[in-house]
Parts: sequence; C-alpha cells; structure tokens
Amino acid sequence: MQRGGIMAPRRRADERRHSEIDHEELFAVAARLQGDFLMTYDNAAPVVDLARKHRFDTQEIAMKNTHHAVMSELLIGRDLSWAR
Repeated sequence: MQRGGIMAPRRRADERRHSEIDHEELFAVAARLQGDFLMTYDNAAPVVDLARKHRFDTQEIAMKNTHHAVMSELLIGRDLSWAR
C-alpha cells in the first residue's frame, strides 16, 4: 500500500490534472449518489481513510502496470461482494 498520498507518481503532463481534483468532494458526491457506483484508486492510506469516512466498501485487487510490475489497486463502491 502506498502511504504518501492519493495518487501514483505522475508520468505525463496531462496526468497532473488528477491532482487538481478535490478528492474529499468527489467522495462526498459519490456518497450522495442514488445508485451504485465503482471507483478505482491507488491503494493508499488517505484513500482508505476517505472510503471509511463515507462508509464505502473497498476491495484490494492486483494489477500490472505498463512495465508488467504487479501493483495493488483499490476498488471502491457501496457493495463489492461480487469482487470477493
């Protein structure tokens, strides 16, 4: 699990836009959604904290990056029982 922040290190200039997102507000908006939703984030402590704060279900999943290194991602939603 990444401990330093919410996103992985940036590789391209257009990916910097991600850091401009108000993640707290995004989670608050997701909490007000009527239906189900699915978000994916880096598996980082601040993300886990946001998910717990909003009472979302989380599930860690393995994935490979473009260099085929195995990484951990976090699924976030209301009910992820289907992912277990």
